[in-house]
Amino acid sequence: MTTCDPITGAARAGNRKTLTPKMDEVLRALVDFTHRNKYQPSYRELSSLVGIANVHRYLVDLEARGWIRLGGGARAIEIPRDVYEGIVDELKTDSSESNETGD
Repeated sequence: MTTCDPITGAARAGNRKTLTPKMDEVLRALVDFTHRNKYQPSYRELSSLVGIANVHRYLVDLEARGWIRLGGGARAIEIPRDVYEGIVDELKTDSSESNETGD
């Protein structure tokens, strides 16, 4: 799993509420895949997960806003530790709530 040092709140453009729904979906799918598999998805895998033909545009936007960092190689998407841990906590909460309601 590749993570990087946390980006300060000032460097990140707003909070997740400022992201478009698709950008947030891409970010959550990226973290979820990384958490489950212990490596980042390829662009093709991420595209398949969120149903977007060209996910690269969303990744570039997320990087510009400070939510991720794109590297030069395959699967070279760095997720700041605070972003990763925050979304993993949300996913665990979502999962436990689904289990409690029987969804």
